[in-house]
Amino acid sequence: MFYTTWMKVGVLDAQDKQVLDEIGLLEQTCSDFNLQYATVDGKWGIWLYIDGRVLLVHPLDLVSSIYNDNRHFMDILIDDQWYGCEVCIRKTQYSYEWSILNTELSLYQVVHFKFSDYVEKIAQAIATAHQAYATTDCVSIYEDGGVTPEVIEMCHKQLQIEALHPSHNRLMTDKVREEAFVFDIFEDDDELYRIGVGDRCYKTWFTHWDNCLETIRHQFELLIYTHISDIELSNDHSNTTLQIQFVNVLDKIKPVDTCVGFDYKEYAVVKILPNQFVDMPIIAGYCDRKQLVRTLYEGLLSLALQYPIEDDDYGDGTRLEAYAKIKSPLIEQYIKEEMRDYNTAQPRDARVKDAILISPNYDSLGNFMLSDNAPIDINTDGLIENDGIYDKHGKHIVMPELYEWQHEIEPAVIASETGNTYTKDWENYHKRGLAIAHKLRKVLSADFDLWYSAPFEDRSRSVPRKMLIL
Repeated sequence: MFYTTWMKVGVLDAQDKQVLDEIGLLEQTCSDFNLQYATVDGKWGIWLYIDGRVLLVHPLDLVSSIYNDNRHFMDILIDDQWYGCEVCIRKTQYSYEWSILNTELSLYQVVHFKFSDYVEKIAQAIATAHQAYATTDCVSIYEDGGVTPEVIEMCHKQLQIEALHPSHNRLMTDKVREEAFVFDIFEDDDELYRIGVGDRCYKTWFTHWDNCLETIRHQFELLIYTHISDIELSNDHSNTTLQIQFVNVLDKIKPVDTCVGFDYKEYAVVKILPNQFVDMPIIAGYCDRKQLVRTLYEGLLSLALQYPIEDDDYGDGTRLEAYAKIKSPLIEQYIKEEMRDYNTAQPRDARVKDAILISPNYDSLGNFMLSDNAPIDINTDGLIENDGIYDKHGKHIVMPELYEWQHEIEPAVIASETGNTYTKDWENYHKRGLAIAHKLRKVLSADFDLWYSAPFEDRSRSVPRKMLIL
């Protein structure tokens, strides 16, 4: 995708005038977006009034329609009679378009709404519902359920991300709120994960039997190649879809001689479309590209680590194979910011013999994660004693500082086992531990992946989850 970096003075004004004229013409055809929160017979709902007709609109459909085109089924009231109708909502260049269809009534109507009116009215209706839930024991009118205080809370939070609201004005970085992408795997449950952006997260499932890990990796790699991709994680044949696009947002406009220059800042726009088992709106936000790619990559590898070491009766495949299906030289190259030689074919397969986890305990340095080998031992001289671990030259690895760092954990383990308290500067401990882990990675054979995690005794969450050391 190309971005304008400079333009002659006056050209920008002429382009702006043309666009404003187009918007003015289109908005003459727009209808009022008469959306209202109302209580009927003790139950609240959100209603849209169009030409004497009343549509009952679901709050999840409303909020999600801001970010994604889709088809919905709504109830429409005509002459005191309710009818089901199909409503297709899409965002056009300058408006939102609703097409309403009911063949029984010979009804087909297309209406357009202004951007500002559309988002403002949705935000007002959701804010009213949010306040009502906070102050009263209100009951929703939606028969299919799924409209809970938690759902309305999530809708309300999502609508606070103004940079994702449609606008006729150029988006600039002062309107963007950069947030962390969240993808946490629950290691005590082999299919549960938490996904979201910033403080807008929910839990859902990744069912092994209907996901193709290799397909997921290809979808992910497409993001690195083309800067846009849909990544699909299935839950019983219903996808949680991550729509990700790398974008450049205008940061500064500055004069350059007889021209105007434009500076940009890089972001990743993430939209998370929930599967059918999740009653949540589309969650969307702006993230740091590197943080998103690393978090998603580590999370997908962690999902692969939930597969059985030996193939089970369900035919899910082995952990070693699952891990190999996700592992990607291209993605790791991006995370490490390595330059790619576009004149040379790049490696596509990156199998490892095992994945080593550094997680210090009283009598061990860590564990193997792709096999059931014994825990990893290191002696007082710093020699990693496991014959299966070797450096890039096939020799034993000796790191005295690694033993000294691991040995520090002993008082904390003893205190934990005896029910006593123990104070430790965990942040400093992990700062030194990660530095040693990166030093180990430089000498460790490429036959192994290396991971790092906090010990069981650490409750500080200064290292909230295990990390891949690249």
